[in-house]
Amino acid sequence: MNDHNPKKLLSWFPYKESIAQLLVGSIPLKVGVLLRRILYRHIFAQFGNSVTVQTNAEFIHTFAIALGDNVKISRDVRLDCGASNSKITIGNDTWLERGVDIKALGGSIEIDESTYIGPYICIAGPGQIKIGKNCLIASHSAIYANCHNFTDPTIRIQFQGISHKGIVIEDDCWIGIGVRILDGITIGQGSVIGAGAVVTKDIPPYSIAVGVPARVKHNRKGKTVPPPTHNQQDIYLEANNYLTPLSTNLVAIEQSAKLNRQYSPNKNDSALAEFFLEKLLYIILEYIRRLMYVDTGTVLVKTEAQQELAIIATTWIGRRKVRKYSYSHR
Repeated sequence: MNDHNPKKLLSWFPYKESIAQLLVGSIPLKVGVLLRRILYRHIFAQFGNSVTVQTNAEFIHTFAIALGDNVKISRDVRLDCGASNSKITIGNDTWLERGVDIKALGGSIEIDESTYIGPYICIAGPGQIKIGKNCLIASHSAIYANCHNFTDPTIRIQFQGISHKGIVIEDDCWIGIGVRILDGITIGQGSVIGAGAVVTKDIPPYSIAVGVPARVKHNRKGKTVPPPTHNQQDIYLEANNYLTPLSTNLVAIEQSAKLNRQYSPNKNDSALAEFFLEKLLYIILEYIRRLMYVDTGTVLVKTEAQQELAIIATTWIGRRKVRKYSYSHR
């Protein structure tokens, strides 16, 4: 009789894994780190030299998790290979900060050497995810290599399955705080993604991209980045997105003007007309700014002397202001 039945050994492994984490997973300070180095070496697929695992880190199916040399895993990190065919590989000198949650979900997640994964970052498959060397990923970012299907409205979304293409972040990238990277994306080597951006399209190497959705604004090698091109259908859809709020705002302004007349009967028609036109000017200017994909929109008119240009309205991302003759330019 063969006592080394692989299925039998595999059925025993979850208990071995759980017992090891129960015994030493919560022991603090250097004593706990040392005991985990000794014991965890026998349950991981690979457990490199000088690995530091702090307290309350959780590992599911460690036989599918490989840790390189000098890896640092902070408190409350969770690495989950619970789904079949899952695999997580962490390269040498990589640091997973507190609260990092990595779920392979049946796919492969690979983080190469000397990369920093900031606090409370979520990384999930099942699409293959590859993060290159020397990357910096700031806190509260999310990298999801999957997308829920929702084409059939008669079936609950949770029962329609998912699609997955995979995500690649090449070497030496800096991902800012709170960035969302969607499935099917490749971020080129040396790129910088600004805080809060949502990456929905591939980013060329050495680019600086910001915004929602993320758009390339500069190239780190000094090359000129052409403005985004939009086909006729894109422009039509973008226009529709802003036409509805435009018409809604016009109605609101008209009602506001009527209230001004009702509660301020001393105001003459010219004052009410000025109030209406001032609001209308901002709405139209903001509409044009967004439609043209620019950061700032400004209206200038000639002064009464016809020798100067004065700003009467200006708008920019996140703010708005309408004013008369704020400054002039000869």
